[in-house]
Amino acid sequence: MSKQTVVVIGAGAAGMACACTLAQHDICVTLIDEQPQAGGQIYRNLTENQHMPADFKDLLGSDYFKGADLIKDLDHPQITHHARCVIWQIDEDGTVYFSVDGKAQSIKGDYVVVATGALERPTPVKGWTLAGVMGAGAAQVAMKRDGIVPSGDVVLAGCGPLLLLVAQQLAKAGCQIKALLDSTTTKDHVNALPSLLPALSNMSLLKKGMEIKVSLKKLGIPHITGVEKIEMSGDTALEQITYHKDGKSHTLACDTVLLHQGVVPNIQISRQLNLDHQWDESLRCWHPTTDDWGQSSNQNIFVAGDGAGIIGALGSQYSATLSALKISVLMGKLPESDLLKQAAPIRKKLKAEQAVRPFINTLFKPKWLRPDDEDVVVCRCEETTVKDIKRSADIGCSGPNQLKSFTRAGMGPCQGRYCGLSVVEILAHAQKTTPDKLGYYRIRPPLKPLRLSEVASLNTLDQKDA
Repeated sequence: MSKQTVVVIGAGAAGMACACTLAQHDICVTLIDEQPQAGGQIYRNLTENQHMPADFKDLLGSDYFKGADLIKDLDHPQITHHARCVIWQIDEDGTVYFSVDGKAQSIKGDYVVVATGALERPTPVKGWTLAGVMGAGAAQVAMKRDGIVPSGDVVLAGCGPLLLLVAQQLAKAGCQIKALLDSTTTKDHVNALPSLLPALSNMSLLKKGMEIKVSLKKLGIPHITGVEKIEMSGDTALEQITYHKDGKSHTLACDTVLLHQGVVPNIQISRQLNLDHQWDESLRCWHPTTDDWGQSSNQNIFVAGDGAGIIGALGSQYSATLSALKISVLMGKLPESDLLKQAAPIRKKLKAEQAVRPFINTLFKPKWLRPDDEDVVVCRCEETTVKDIKRSADIGCSGPNQLKSFTRAGMGPCQGRYCGLSVVEILAHAQKTTPDKLGYYRIRPPLKPLRLSEVASLNTLDQKDA
């Protein structure tokens, strides 16, 4: 008889914490991840960067290196870590299909924990497809993984804690930061005030945010707030950025623009599984509906970490630990009577991480959700423009799934990851409704492109092989 197992998808903060907790309760864990090393986005390439010089470690910050113990704890006899995997389908019964080096495999878990984290929100503005324009998160990936930073004059534009952190890190690394164009307004600060008192329970996180702002000022980075609109231009590549503030436009010559309007839950897998979802008005995005343990509308599927709602690295670890404890009870490895006792201190820490989110979400309210220029490309895979979406709405397109038939938006290699929210915002506005009423793409397998030869090579793993 095959051993009971839990399949954990994603080896970031949440996935690692979940796998380690399950292993401690003598549960066989198969951890599947796309990256060559465990760590996810937050702790990306941490194993290698631990051996880098002190000045490089300093610019990444002490929080980055807190993931070292999690990565170390993955070396456990109950954990099998599959790296460099491309997951392309998950069945409702817990069967996970993935490919490694062009060979397809499948494994069935008694429970599946989806810990795929967050995605950087797409920012479709004029000129965002030019060479030289990229996401702030992508720039951070290049810095962590390869030690590469942009050359020439750099402008960061958008809002959110990550934008400020990346600006600080790049400046310390020697980048020429010409400006930080922040869409956060005075009104956002006023609206966030009612949420400040509960947020004070996590004073350490608020203090870190204030320290970053002070650091940016000391580094001499012009921090321009209340930016209402931006657009990039250039012949064959980026040459300049124009921003609008207080009704006036200003232009800066630059070589690189890094865009960021916050992060949103990665819901590709939870949508493919047809789990229940709900709309988060503050973040203008969807997230799976889960209980206090991360259990979804499918009782065998748990969603942990930022994929269930943005809560940050530590919050992700705590939520994933709670999911692991609940699964341990369900699998008979932890007495029901011990569940609340073990969960209590974890839940207390999680509450502190959650308490600060309303303040952060209100302060850094996402902007630039619908481009004014109708020639802006929204779906980069299929080159669908704002005009295409509006025209489809005018002739009767009722929702994002029907829009696929009209424009193919969302049918490219990314399967709507980087256009879905923008498409829905534009279409909802054109239909004079709201995104939560309009709905979202139906996500069908394969989640990622794969060859027929991979499907033909499918091999089912037994637990002894997993």
